[in-house]
Amino acid sequence: MHRVRYFVKVKVMPTSGRTNLYFKIKSLFKSFPVVVTEGFTLIELLIVVAITGILSVVILANYNSFGSRQEVRNVAEEFKTELRKYQTFAIAGHKNPDQSGNCTGDLNSYDVTITNSDYSVIVNCDTSSISIPAVAFPTGIIVNPGCGAIEFRPLNRGAVVCGVSGVPTSIDISFTRDGTTYIVTVNESGEIQLHQ
Repeated sequence: MHRVRYFVKVKVMPTSGRTNLYFKIKSLFKSFPVVVTEGFTLIELLIVVAITGILSVVILANYNSFGSRQEVRNVAEEFKTELRKYQTFAIAGHKNPDQSGNCTGDLNSYDVTITNSDYSVIVNCDTSSISIPAVAFPTGIIVNPGCGAIEFRPLNRGAVVCGVSGVPTSIDISFTRDGTTYIVTVNESGEIQLHQ
């Protein structure tokens, strides 16, 4: 709102005294409305700007950490999906996973080897084997491969983890970035789980 100013032309006439003139002018101004301008003080504006800045920093930090958590989760889920794919190939007795050629003889296992930077798969048959090219993990994500060895066997014979057959055991492959960790667990029955 804007302040309204009124200009009044007062004709001063001789009166019996100054007091009488004062009351006449005062009563004249009572009839005009007074408009008061309202606004924010500088301190109030600075407080609002400071609170907005603090909230922006908090929201941005949470958004960045959310993105980091999602990236780690996506890498772990993709790895879990790849393990399930090779497990399914092993159960089905599929000898040609990448259409590059068959291994010969009966299928023995799909051997998955995991390192800190990548994983690779070898299809083992009786008389030959096929190596599937290694797949690198994204940079910036720390991978702890555990013992780093999983064998998926055909015909629902489960899995051999860490090279130990017949002993109940499991392998945990962890993916970490900025304090967020997701773990893919594979046990001897071939069950693959993702947890945090």
